[in-house]
Amino acid sequence: MAFYKISYMFTQQADRIGGWTENLWLEGASDTYASFQAALMLPYISALHGTATYSTGYRYQQQGGGRASTLVTNPFGAPGSLTDPNVSDYPTTAVALRMMTGDGRRLTQWIKGVPDSVITKGGHYTPDSTYTGKMNAFIGQLLQPNSPWRLRVLDNTKTYRPVTNITQAGVVSCPGYPFDNTTQIRIKGVKGLSVANGIWRLSIIDLDTFQLLQWTTPSPATPYVKCNSQARALVPTFVGIAGCQAYRATSHKVGRPFGQLSGRRRTRRS
Repeated sequence: MAFYKISYMFTQQADRIGGWTENLWLEGASDTYASFQAALMLPYISALHGTATYSTGYRYQQQGGGRASTLVTNPFGAPGSLTDPNVSDYPTTAVALRMMTGDGRRLTQWIKGVPDSVITKGGHYTPDSTYTGKMNAFIGQLLQPNSPWRLRVLDNTKTYRPVTNITQAGVVSCPGYPFDNTTQIRIKGVKGLSVANGIWRLSIIDLDTFQLLQWTTPSPATPYVKCNSQARALVPTFVGIAGCQAYRATSHKVGRPFGQLSGRRRTRRS
């Protein structure tokens, strides 16, 4: 079986703002199956958006191997003319879905461009019975028996390993590390040479050391301070969705406090 990233593309009429994508993950045996399941989900995820927001289609891409994505255009096209172009707000008006794994991990999926009527100006999610039915139908597709939809999470078996030294050239000593040249890693807890903290690609030197790629030698030199620094492989895995619920929303006026924008959006047109 393979895993696919499904990117649903959305935009708004009246050319008020650029488009955006909402991504889901799918397990399937072939490209044909992935595209079929993505098409089945399209009306359910589209129904969560206001009528001024519509999907232009979706892309599916098999994970691993650097395969290109495939574009499928929405066969229904854009909706017709609107009497009220403001029935869905900018993407800053959004509902957050809390998705849960069987072992208790939680991830957040934003649904943007939802109808104005389901979110108060104070940022409270207050759906009516019609919208609740649409949301429950979408969640039902995710949670149905033998559902192919998955969550992309980090492999919990890949634990942090101690880092004993980092040179000015970006060579890391991590005895007995389980990484390889394809691994992306996170380094944390480094003091002194703190630029090493973060996410890196690497090149293997020997069983205990590796080179951080795209490393820039600090100037002036900053010594590594012996501390509780660690490195972990960031290896994604895909697990079934055990639960899902809509649990918070953004404010109409600023798209915050939940990080949709860094500042105020443009004034809404009437």
